[in-house]
Amino acid sequence: MKPITHTLLETFVTACSYSKALPYEKFVSEHILAYQISGETHLYQQKGNTILKEGQMVLARRNQFAKSIKIPAGSKEYQCLSVKK
Repeated sequence: MKPITHTLLETFVTACSYSKALPYEKFVSEHILAYQISGETHLYQQKGNTILKEGQMVLARRNQFAKSIKIPAGSKEYQCLSVKK
């Protein structure tokens, strides 16, 4: 399933849902606030690794390269909501 993206006044809101693990690499040019709805996001950055679990939030600073793996939880799909500014 493709991520759903909405633009609200210069702020980007992204909701994504996946049924399989998905590796991802990207240069993050904006600050991001993400809330993990279900599953896990494994983040790999220059300053260390983080595992974002269901019900947790993370604030990521801009201008850095990040790798992540988005992992569904058992019978639930992976779901995460991100706000970029």
